[in-house]
Amino acid sequence: MSKSMSKISGLDGLRGVAATLVLLTHMSNWGYNIFPGADFRGAGRSGVILFFVLSSFLLSSQVLSWAPGLILSPKRWLSYFEARVLRIWPLFLVVLFFSLTTNYLHLMPLVWRVAPILRDMPVLMPLDSLYEHLLMRKGEDVLWTIPVEFKFYLLLPLLLVLNAVLLQNRRMMSIVVLSLGILIAYWLFPVVDGGINTFPFIGVFLTGILLAFIRYNDIDTLPIGKSYQVLYEILAWLCFTILLCLIPSVYLMLTGKMVPIVEVEENSLYALLWALMILFMLLGSGIMRRILDSRIFVFVGMISFSLYLWHRIPIILMTRLTYFHYVDFLPHGLKVFIILLMSIGIAYISYVFVEKPVQQWRVKRKLYT
Repeated sequence: MSKSMSKISGLDGLRGVAATLVLLTHMSNWGYNIFPGADFRGAGRSGVILFFVLSSFLLSSQVLSWAPGLILSPKRWLSYFEARVLRIWPLFLVVLFFSLTTNYLHLMPLVWRVAPILRDMPVLMPLDSLYEHLLMRKGEDVLWTIPVEFKFYLLLPLLLVLNAVLLQNRRMMSIVVLSLGILIAYWLFPVVDGGINTFPFIGVFLTGILLAFIRYNDIDTLPIGKSYQVLYEILAWLCFTILLCLIPSVYLMLTGKMVPIVEVEENSLYALLWALMILFMLLGSGIMRRILDSRIFVFVGMISFSLYLWHRIPIILMTRLTYFHYVDFLPHGLKVFIILLMSIGIAYISYVFVEKPVQQWRVKRKLYT
């Protein structure tokens, strides 16, 4: 298996899965189940953890693929930081200032009549809150993940440089130390605190780093015969099935009980299952990878960041239009379809006009990490 980090089959589609889980969860929270009985409340956390595992796995894999000696190169790490800023901040700033504008619509004479419908989207953003968000000291609604992940971007170089200096990149020692670090992290932070602090999620990020070390160093030494590939494929689907069964409504249907709260909120459960699924998927016969590499999954993965940040607008707008009796006549299924269509449409427009130009500029400047 090639260790090239330019393209890892199936992972673009997994980004789409993560964003879709968050979207369906928030739709269910507002009463818009995608079809009757499909209650995704509580599944959004699993999607966020998948985002975190993928992020740490891919970034760590890219660094591990650098030529020897570059891990101690300040110039290379400066390129890394610039790439990370350009990946997150342009769209983040657009969302912040769009939210700020909608927060003060009532001060604009030409739109005051529709202000109750259009205000505070996608998130509440008064001026003092904007300042806190810019300083990464606050994360309103879906924006809470931005400071958590961005602060991890700042922490990752320290972790990987320490590994290179102290452990001399010794394969087994690095894996052992990372595994111990994960256990310590979950011991210190066993339950999510709901804030914007990165450390309660450090075990999740370390799981992604560990997965990168295993893939980069050990995956070629594992049995890869046809029978083993079938076994790995089955294990990948088993992990995914368990993740689906942990959705509270599915768990309730299967057991007649609510999911114990520790199992819903404990980071380690989702991180471990997603990491194992990714590992087994990469080793497997390719069925899951081919599905995730299909056009629909790759497309949603491509726009996943925009979809994550903007998807609340169609949900809130539909709810307010219903409250003011403008769309009472629409069937529930049609409302759900409109929300999905608008979410994808807004995300695609955001990708084309914000994300894609920045990504093209990153490539032109050879900022690949």
